[in-house]
Amino acid sequence: MMVACRPGHPKQDSKTWASLLACDWLVHPSQDASTVHEFLRKHGVDVERQLIRTNTFAATWSILTQTDTLFLCPVLMLGMPVYGELVRRVPVPVAMPRLTLGIIRLKDAPLSHVAEVLSMMFERELRDLKWSAPGKGKAPKASVGL
Repeated sequence: MMVACRPGHPKQDSKTWASLLACDWLVHPSQDASTVHEFLRKHGVDVERQLIRTNTFAATWSILTQTDTLFLCPVLMLGMPVYGELVRRVPVPVAMPRLTLGIIRLKDAPLSHVAEVLSMMFERELRDLKWSAPGKGKAPKASVGL
């Protein structure tokens, strides 16, 4: 995870977490919002006044790239041409939270064929994921509970 901002953001080159405490932060529903919320609260962000909750990733991205808000997102997004060109990583030395990917299913109902295929695709991609975080070596093994 990283702190992301738009190019030219006043805090783009910040080196301390304290310098980000007065900023507004974006959270969207497809994130592990409770983990992000708790991480920001524990690190001094007034989550009642400084979190902006969005309904979609598109809304989040639009606000992030056009305002002075900040956003926690995967570092891998910097390598994606459409996304990496529109944001910068704020180089604060804080251990970021790990987010969880999960599939929700009803207790007594099997997944549909399409959902089962999607589940297998997630599992394969996570198992085959091979990347290195800067200065961290190989990423920890991903696990998917199906």
